[in-house]
Amino acid sequence: MTNYKKNKNTSRTPHYKISNIIFENKNNKRIKFKILIKIILYILVVSILGAFISNISITYRYGGLIKRIQNVEKNGDTIILDYTKIIKEVAPSLVTISDSKDKLLEKKYFDNNITGVVIDSNGIILTNYSAIKNKSQIFVNLYKTMEEPIEAKLLVFDESIDLAIIKISVEEELEAVKIAEINDIKEGQGIVILGNAINSDYVGSVIPGIITSRDEKILNKDNREYSLLQVSAVINNKNTGGVICNSNGEVIALANLTITKEKNENGLYYGLEISGLQDMVNSTNSFKSILGIKEGGIIVDKMSEFTGFYIDELVKNGSAYKAGIKPTDIIVKIDGHQVINVEDIIYILQSKKKDDILECSILSDGELKEVEIKVTE
Repeated sequence: MTNYKKNKNTSRTPHYKISNIIFENKNNKRIKFKILIKIILYILVVSILGAFISNISITYRYGGLIKRIQNVEKNGDTIILDYTKIIKEVAPSLVTISDSKDKLLEKKYFDNNITGVVIDSNGIILTNYSAIKNKSQIFVNLYKTMEEPIEAKLLVFDESIDLAIIKISVEEELEAVKIAEINDIKEGQGIVILGNAINSDYVGSVIPGIITSRDEKILNKDNREYSLLQVSAVINNKNTGGVICNSNGEVIALANLTITKEKNENGLYYGLEISGLQDMVNSTNSFKSILGIKEGGIIVDKMSEFTGFYIDELVKNGSAYKAGIKPTDIIVKIDGHQVINVEDIIYILQSKKKDDILECSILSDGELKEVEIKVTE
């Protein structure tokens, strides 16, 4: 009889049971592996689908703007890297406006201070009407000047679009802002907002951003349409009334906090496009030339609700001079229409031709008198 040595490592478990255990073990591992693969695939599919749907949504909502931004990027106008060039170009045309000489002389920010923009070298300045409408006096401090603040006169105002045009008398020509070509203004274009309500020798507020829309309009009291510029750059108390510029330091719009608050769109800010405002300035200069008025502006007495156009200086041998009007006289009515704004005068003159007669009511030395002024142009 053959003797076999007993192997110590030999299991006493029957072979069929061992094979079953091994089989079950392998089976469980395969099931778990398959589940894991399914979970991973599910996550991948959901992620890809989510990204695809998100991309479709973004393209649908902002596709047009994205394309415009891409086009502008090719021209290198989206990102502005050097703001010093823009500041150097624009800063001399920014002024600080206040209701007090003393505040301006302190060269720091006060709540009533606001930025103004020199639009014409003869001393015509644009700003927000809401900031000056309750001021009994308006003073202007020029950029980097040793002179005292200059008192300004209100030429034109339009509360419905929050615009005021004021005028200061200067011996030397001021440096007016350069205006951007309207066809060069694009959505997605890089811009910067500059303001100087601080009345400092440096520009007190520089905020970058991009143009987000040019589609919105605003109507004034006469239903005339003005274009609004929507931007991403913040407009606040220290830069409202200031300029929205392109990378060349050319002005695109006048920053306006009042309109921004009225729009109430979180993260979006508004300015009045400068092209439409320039037409108003040109019309103001035109009417003064027609009547032979060198200096003057609208005056408003809120207590008595009296308004009129105050004559400060006349062109010698001009129409108003020949009609007997003198400095300090106030034009109260033209052809029976109350003079509330310079636009009222411009509107009347649009229907007139050379040598037509204007029937004017003039307040002179406390007395109301009627005079006739001949249209010369």
